[in-house]
Parts: sequence; structure tokens; C-alpha cells
Amino acid sequence: MAGSFRIALFGSFSIFCPQGRDITPRGVNARAVLALIAAAPEMRRGRRWLESKLWSDRTQERASRSLRQALSDIRDQLGLHADLLGADRVDVWLDTARVETDLEPGCRFRQAGRDFLEGFDVRDDSFEDWLRDMRQQHPVEHLAAPLPKAKSDS
Repeated sequence: MAGSFRIALFGSFSIFCPQGRDITPRGVNARAVLALIAAAPEMRRGRRWLESKLWSDRTQERASRSLRQALSDIRDQLGLHADLLGADRVDVWLDTARVETDLEPGCRFRQAGRDFLEGFDVRDDSFEDWLRDMRQQHPVEHLAAPLPKAKSDS
């Protein structure tokens, strides 16, 4: 997808704008929200679902406040591209017409030999369960070893 935002989910999580500038949010919760949405079908998740993965040990009110703060952090980091992220009272989503991830088959920027969300550290059991499931669904891809050259009979 030419001119798209690229979200790397294998190796270190990152998001790059079409011009190649890294616009990855600094906060772990902001990165986790983006990862959860980017890996979702049609890049859309319900607010309660996101809250249950990242703040399962908090009250509904505190979890909602934490999600609002994470969304604000994401928009701040996206700057002029803040419209890439949409939200209403029920759902949060990414603009699928402008975003590609390395989960897509044949992705040209997927890093072979790297785990899904490698080194990601979110201290919530629900997130860890989701991450474990995603790693099982998307195992590490290894580069194919080159075939040995055939010996010629001289």
C-alpha cells in the first residue's frame, strides 16, 4: 500500500508515517493500545475490550480514564496525523485505508526471525494472555536457508 502508515508488530513495535518518520508513542500503554487495535480484525476494538486487556485490575472508571489518557498520548504523538486514530463512545479504530501492518501476508517490511511484539512489557495478566495467544497464532518466521550449490562433475 503506497503512501501508507506502517505498523511493525514483529520485533520492536513501531509506527512510521508515509515519509518514513518514526511516530511511535513513547508510553507503553499508548503503544499497547495501538498494537491491540492494529492486530484486530478491521483494526477496530471496543473500549471495554481494550480496558480489560490493559487495566483489568482497575475499576471501570479508572480503566476508562487510563484509556482516554492513552488515546490522548497517541494523538499527541501522531500530531498532524491524529485523524489516523478514530474513537467514539463504544469503539476505537485505525483508518484501514491508510495503515498496513506486518501481519498482512507478503508484507515487505516484516522482520524475519523476530517475535510478535518482542520485548513488550505490559504488566497485566489479560494482556499477557492475549500476547501469548497472538504469538502462537503468528510464530516467528525464519529466513529460508540458501540451498547448497550443486557440485559439478568435471
